[in-house]
Order: sequence, then C-alpha cells, then structure tokens
Amino acid sequence: MQISLQFLFTALSDVWHYPCCTGFTLLEHTVGSHTSVVANYLFGSSISAIQAQAKAFEVISHNIANSTTPGHKAETSRFEELVVDAGRVRGNVFPALRGASNVVRRDIRAEGGVLATNGALDLALSGRGFFMVNTELDGSGTAMLTDSGQFQRRIVDNNGVEEVYLTDNVGNFVLGFPFDPVTETFTSVNDASGLVPIRLDAAGESFQAVATTESFINVNLPPDAATGEFFDAGLTIADGSGAADGIADRHNVTARFTKTATNNEWTLEFFGDNTVVTNPAAPVTVTFNADGTLNVPPSIALDMTFTDSGASVSTTLDISDTRSFAPEFVIGETGSNGFEEGNLVSTRFNQRGVLEGIFSNGQSRSLAKLAIGDVVNPELLLPVTDTHFVLSGLNGDLQIFEADINGRAQIVTGALEGSTVDLGEELVRMIETQRAYSSAATSLRTVEDLLKTATNLKR
Repeated sequence: MQISLQFLFTALSDVWHYPCCTGFTLLEHTVGSHTSVVANYLFGSSISAIQAQAKAFEVISHNIANSTTPGHKAETSRFEELVVDAGRVRGNVFPALRGASNVVRRDIRAEGGVLATNGALDLALSGRGFFMVNTELDGSGTAMLTDSGQFQRRIVDNNGVEEVYLTDNVGNFVLGFPFDPVTETFTSVNDASGLVPIRLDAAGESFQAVATTESFINVNLPPDAATGEFFDAGLTIADGSGAADGIADRHNVTARFTKTATNNEWTLEFFGDNTVVTNPAAPVTVTFNADGTLNVPPSIALDMTFTDSGASVSTTLDISDTRSFAPEFVIGETGSNGFEEGNLVSTRFNQRGVLEGIFSNGQSRSLAKLAIGDVVNPELLLPVTDTHFVLSGLNGDLQIFEADINGRAQIVTGALEGSTVDLGEELVRMIETQRAYSSAATSLRTVEDLLKTATNLKR
C-alpha cells in the first residue's frame, strides 16, 4: 500500500513541539507504510528524551523556588527506559517507540534542618510524624499531614461570631487534643474525628474565678505599744463569683491588731466594705511568748459574706509567722490564694507541644495539645501541595500520638523545619540536565537530516 509521506510527523504532532523541528519540511514522496513506521520509530526516542529532560528542568526549577519554604520536601527525577508506549499503540497505526520516561519522586521521610525564628507560633517537628490539619473548621474537609509548622492566627466568622483559630501558613486548621480544665487532663483519642481545631480568642477561653480558701499574714507588732493602740494589715480575698455579675471578684479586708492592757497580748478583728464577718463573731485574742514569737493561735478560721456580690467565702488565715519585737510595726508579707475570672491575653507553646494560655488574672493553664499523625510508610502519601499530604490506600492506618509520650518525635519551639532542597545539588543536576537535553536535541536534528538525505536520494 502506497501512502503520501506529506510530513510523516503528523503522527507525532501531539508529542513534538520543539523549535528544533519547526523549520523542517519533508518533501512529498510516496513510500511504503513501513517507511513511515520506521521514521516514527527514529523520532520517538529523541522526542521522549527531550520530554523527559524538560520535565527534569521543571522539577529542578520547582525545587530551587521552594528552597526556603518551611517543610518543603524536595523532588527528584528518575528515568525509566521504555520499549513501546502501550498507551500510544492502542488505536494508532504508528506505535510510538520511546526511549525514556521521567518519574518524579519525593522523599517525604527526609527532614530539613531546624532553623531558629523565635516566632511565638513557629514549631519544628523532629523525628517521626507530621502535624495534623483540616481544611474545614468542623472537620468535614480534607485531613492532611504536614511538616510545615509556620502557624498563625486566623479570624473566622462562625455563624456571625468572630473566632480566632490556629492555622498553618495556607489557612488549614491545626488539630489537637482538647484540654479539660476540671480534670486538668487532655482528652486522648485514637481517631482524627476526636481531635479539635485549636481556638485562640479570649471569648473561647477564660480562666474561671476561684474563691480564696487560704490566706496568711506576717507582721511585727511593737511590744511596748500603748493600750488601745492598733495596727492594720490588708488582705485581698477573692469571692469566686466570676465576671457575670459585673462586680469585682476581689475584696479588700482589713485585719486590725489592737493592744490590750495585758503584757504580750493583742486582739485581732476583721472588717471591710460590703463585708460581713460571720466567723469569728468576736475579736480573737492573740498572745506572744517572752521572746516575741507567737504563742496562740497559729491560724484562724475566717468566714465572711460580701453583700455586693452575695458570695460567701471560708478561708483559713495563717498568722504563725507574726512576731512581737521592738520597736516598730512592720508588715512583712500578706497573701491569699484564689483569683478573679481571667480573659486570654497571649499564648505560647512549650516543648511538649502544649499550647499554654496567659490570662488577665495573672494565671496560666493549658489550652490544647498538638496531635501528631504518622503512617507506616510515609513515602506512599499523596502530595496535595509542596508541604501537605493525604493518605493513600497503601499507607495503612493513621497513628495519632502525643509528641512527648513515646519519644517518636520532638517539638522545637521558636523554630521551623527548613526545606530539604540542596541548592548545590540542584545546580549540578541543572548542568547535567542541560547537557542531556542538548544531546537529545542533537539526536533529533540528526534523524531529521537523515530523512532529508534519504528523501532526496529517493527523488
């Protein structure tokens, strides 16, 4: 069967787009169909080589562009030899003989260097595992694993209410174990559905008010004070009522020591604004030893009600360090436990992966703990972006753990894991790829010249 060889490369038009061939015009000639197939074979290996090296250039440029991207996993090109591209054979009278194909691989296990940033929300994860994130606040989105610990705050409109959550550098919500302030424990889960996005705004986290239960006074009373002379020491008592009533939780209570006519003896009574002392009902007698140390009582049970808030408090007042030495009245120290309700003002991570909140009442506590996810074979994870991956059907079950529990991973605060790209290695690969590309283009031109010569001889 005779066919027109009107540029037999029509069969190659979907794979041949290179400038080195655009100026070539093959004179029409009638040849056997086997000649077209042979010509196609001759061009196929050169074109596949050019395509493979072009892909290698793409990989190199991508790596260089992400050489400073935290958590980026470098890609590498691997070439495989092909005898026949089966996809081109089906339904085509010209099977495409191809010489090489480019396969891009990513070493997900590799770890970049730890780079100090001093960022309050920057974390580097060293060892096994990845940070866990989700694209949606309610967990209905795509769950992903990442080594990019460049976290930030994100304001979210949640049903008309502005809330602040911890997200990664592309806006995915960071997942963690919730903290129970009552039991002061983290809720451990074995499934990603039990993890929660970490909330950072003051409305979402508060430190509940706690009433005073213990207090102390440390003063020095002059033993030569005149009968009836008195000295006052102040106490701050928290009623534990919280901020809902709009009344300050802390109340100032005065402890008054009054000298009696008896040597080394004083009375102690309590009073304050909006304060009703129900116990002790009468002033307490306090006596000292001859050397000025306290004799009795070492402590006093103190019960009071605050008329403005309606709260009642029972506290044990320790006065065991009170002394009676000449010559002056001195307040050494007074104090109490308990505190008013506090709003979240700042956050920080510790090396256990725990996010701690600092509150307006001067207290701090845990808010959540980062969840670390791992799989048996990370190399089979599917890349979603340069730094984020999802599970494939070949990874096995997702394992969720806490970084500080089993030693599989370590969290470094104020730091980021750098890219695994080696710029020096990429430049070497660029030179090698450029030479290989030039060789493939030369081979293509050689085949072109060969066919031109054969066509001219046939004419």
